[in-house]
Amino acid sequence: MGFDIERFTSEVDENLICEICHKVYENPKSLSSCEHTFCFGCIEKIVINENLCPLD
Repeated sequence: MGFDIERFTSEVDENLICEICHKVYENPKSLSSCEHTFCFGCIEKIVINENLCPLD
């Protein structure tokens, strides 16, 4: 759901990469339970359906 890394002219900081889609965050959201950050589009359905962090 994020932005393709190839769209950027300079190197992208790895802290700006979503662990689900492996792209640069688009509309980033942090989960209060674990403080991990994801693209909202990537995490929305996972949190609604499972209410768990996908990295835990």
